[in-house]
Amino acid sequence: MLKTMLGDHPYARVPKGDADSVSSMKPSDLKDAWSAIFVRNHLQVAVVGDITAEELGPLLDKVFGALPAQGKKISIPDLKAPEKGSITIVE
Repeated sequence: MLKTMLGDHPYARVPKGDADSVSSMKPSDLKDAWSAIFVRNHLQVAVVGDITAEELGPLLDKVFGALPAQGKKISIPDLKAPEKGSITIVE
């Protein structure tokens, strides 16, 4: 269904991948994805309990401080609306 709606756009890909896409991955692909995603500006941290911001700051720096501040920008092509609509019937 995604392929029908979105054609060759990356959004049409199944997020979990398929046998072909997973088996074609190289270690460098995984390293590139890791370095783009696991960076400080993507972190969201929730903290509850008897702790102040002043106490928490150094703890967060200790745990996450070694992460890069920002990752590589991931470009996603624009999704163009089809010029003409269509009807697809699936039985």
